[in-house]
Amino acid sequence: AVAAAVAAAAAETSAAMPVPSFTTAPAERHRVSGSVSLSSSSSSSSVYAYDVVLLKEVVHHIPEREVGALYAGLHAQLAAGGLALTITRPQLLDHDYPLFHAAREVWRRNQCGAEVYAGAMERAGFHPVEVLERCYTFRVPTRDWLAMVRSRFWSTLAAEHFTDAQLAAGVKELEDRFKGQDEVVLKDKLLFLVGRKPL
Repeated sequence: AVAAAVAAAAAETSAAMPVPSFTTAPAERHRVSGSVSLSSSSSSSSVYAYDVVLLKEVVHHIPEREVGALYAGLHAQLAAGGLALTITRPQLLDHDYPLFHAAREVWRRNQCGAEVYAGAMERAGFHPVEVLERCYTFRVPTRDWLAMVRSRFWSTLAAEHFTDAQLAAGVKELEDRFKGQDEVVLKDKLLFLVGRKPL
């Protein structure tokens, strides 16, 4: 189920939302043979040894009961000294976040608190684990933002959560909210959970 959730997240279109620029050296991967696994059954003798693993806007697809297995599997396949970075959003989106109310509630139900991910990383053997918060602002024309919501650009808006009629009602809520505004100003907040596998 973990691997399926990661695959679903990879298919999600997140490029439409700008993110801050972070300059880091490119991660290296040393491939021997075989395949990579995201389960806790992975061992330290994995045929893959990664220096860095990045999970961006993925973890909200992972059921809370499987979060521990996810990080245990990643820890097992990282080289000593390797870094795991998870980028996500807070469980509670600000009330002025430009999604309709029901969509913010869907996000809350599917997203764990940062303490769940940090705790799972620590139990998997990552040390130290840091949780950093970064805020940024971007602007998008209102008509473009509404079109993005109509297109279900975020998994939170998927058909499994909202029928076409419910989505249309949500878009109407946003149309009323942003009536007369040429652009949506979004103050976004990202969480960076950083863990290192000890040498």
